[in-house]
Amino acid sequence: MSFDVPLLKGIVIDGDPADWGSGGFRVDVLHDPALRPRPTAEFDATVRLGWDARGLLVLATVTRPTPAEEEVKAESLWRKDSVELFVATGVGERDLWQAIVAPGLGPQQSGPQATVHDFRSSEALKAAPLRVEAARATTPDGYRLEVLLPWECLGIQPAVGRKIGFQVCVNSSEGAGEPSQVRWFPQAGAPSDPRRMQPLRLAERPGRPVAAAASGGYERFRRTRVVVTAAAGRIARVRDGGKLLASARLARDGRLRRAAIELPMPPRGKPYGPLAVTVDGRRVAIVTLPNADTLRRQALERAEVAFRPCVFSGERFPPVDFADPGLAEDILGPYTLKVRFYNSEFREVSAAERPGRYGAIVEVRPVTGPLTRRFLTLFRSPGNVNWLRAKLSASLSLPKGLGIDPAVVHEHAKALGDFLKWELRAGMERSSNAAVLFAGLHEMMPGTPATERTSPWARDAWWWHALKLRTGHLAPLRYLVHLPPGADRPQARRFPTILFLHGAGERGDDLSLVEVHGPPKLVKTRPDFPFIVISPQCPAGTWWSVPALDDLLNDVVKKYPIDPDRIYLTGLSMGGFGTWALATEYPDRFAAIVPICGGGDPRDAARLRDLPVWAFHGAKDSVVPLEASQEMVDALRKLGGRVRFTVYPEAGHDSWTAAYASDELYEWLLQQRRGKPQQPRAGEGS
Repeated sequence: MSFDVPLLKGIVIDGDPADWGSGGFRVDVLHDPALRPRPTAEFDATVRLGWDARGLLVLATVTRPTPAEEEVKAESLWRKDSVELFVATGVGERDLWQAIVAPGLGPQQSGPQATVHDFRSSEALKAAPLRVEAARATTPDGYRLEVLLPWECLGIQPAVGRKIGFQVCVNSSEGAGEPSQVRWFPQAGAPSDPRRMQPLRLAERPGRPVAAAASGGYERFRRTRVVVTAAAGRIARVRDGGKLLASARLARDGRLRRAAIELPMPPRGKPYGPLAVTVDGRRVAIVTLPNADTLRRQALERAEVAFRPCVFSGERFPPVDFADPGLAEDILGPYTLKVRFYNSEFREVSAAERPGRYGAIVEVRPVTGPLTRRFLTLFRSPGNVNWLRAKLSASLSLPKGLGIDPAVVHEHAKALGDFLKWELRAGMERSSNAAVLFAGLHEMMPGTPATERTSPWARDAWWWHALKLRTGHLAPLRYLVHLPPGADRPQARRFPTILFLHGAGERGDDLSLVEVHGPPKLVKTRPDFPFIVISPQCPAGTWWSVPALDDLLNDVVKKYPIDPDRIYLTGLSMGGFGTWALATEYPDRFAAIVPICGGGDPRDAARLRDLPVWAFHGAKDSVVPLEASQEMVDALRKLGGRVRFTVYPEAGHDSWTAAYASDELYEWLLQQRRGKPQQPRAGEGS
């Protein structure tokens, strides 16, 4: 099914809808995906679409009584009042681009503010610059945007019958929080999956208007909620197959009508099928709910289990439960917890016989469903603390963004000390981080270097790695492997090898996510890539573990024909941090490293002085600031390290696409051998 968009004549991009008349294909319902959407008087939008020889025509009318007026950075437009438009050569095709247009209502702005994002895969199409023509007008209850998206951006020759992919979202600023959004349902996520775009057909006359939409989800795992929005109608009904599940009367909400239909949560292992939604007997939407069991599992992974307190005195261990037992029962049903305690020497104990570190393996046992485990650190202090009489020195600098004069901070150090004292006490009650901190400090000897590698958090990771190994709870990292031609033969020669660490967005248990970026993506189109590529996946909710990566390397060098003198380490974002951390722990294990938009610990830079490093970063990175790489590079240059640094002046967080696309990078890697680096030292050349 395609939506027919009509040919329009005489349209001038000036923000005035008069030349549209009653023409255009109408999307009368842009749907809020929230299970409890805002009233339309606060936020609403409609869209009309047309086309001519120049491009796709968009007329968006937005109800927003108090739109944001400040000018914002281009990369943050989507967080403010704006309209997002996606256009592709066809649904599911990889040549697409995005325009984000804000009305530009501030006193210093003379017109709309726009930015574009290029997702085109064709090199021929990339030669055409992306541009958008837009105009705006204010209305009594909001604003109007008129936009032209030129065909030339995608090399489209417009003609009746030509099909394209399209999606529109309208954002409403919510201050510092995430924006509200209405969009053309049910599709979302166009950049990551162009199959989710709406199919448009260029036509002479408009198709039937979009007059209803529906979405669904789960509220605290207690109920299923389906929200129906329609331009007109009386009764909404929801069916699973042919079975009527529930119905509700549509209530007026401004120009629209809405109904919220509540259903029970699907039983575990028995999901709802696609839900058919009708308004007055006419089917208006198919709602495919997310997999409830998957969401339950993910929510359980996020649900905090805590001892109260985690820092304690005396031999008796404190009690443990979920921080939110009600939510845990909504997720799991009835459950019990079983705990095994271990002392710092890894012996199972029933009491905290002496001060120091303890570990607790907590088994979460639901009545139905699989058993899961949590691994929590405890700390027994030698004695009690009189917090009323305790004094905490607070000689520190506050972030400049707080706007507090440093002289005031110095003069009122006692107030800061008192605040931190009580926050520290509260943290000991509710957060295992406090136990990790004090256990690590308790075990340190005076003179221990103050680095991330030797920090309490690093000590805790190594301790738990050892305990899990002893108790059989150590789960090895799962990984993808690419073998170049000939590497799978018996007695194969040794091959150079890349260990690739992905970013935070690819964590979990779906290995296909690891192929989204970097070398594992590259090898899908270059089977002759001359490196063995090992691409592990970091478990959900965790960060790269140096002990786990050490185990992985020990394993793969036994399984595959890896040249131990040509092992190269690289990673992006979270993986960039992991790259610096793993190399700092084992600098003699690698021939070279390539950290991308990450950061490390300059205090430990001397450990990397002899290791070739080629770091990459985007100058406009708002996720991991450029300074994170810069301070490592500066520290290495000061030490005469073998470091090279590339900054992409126009790149944001994504500096990895350009870096990994560079043949020069792989040529440079192959020049480096462990113990025989070719990268000059700082001051000797680049």
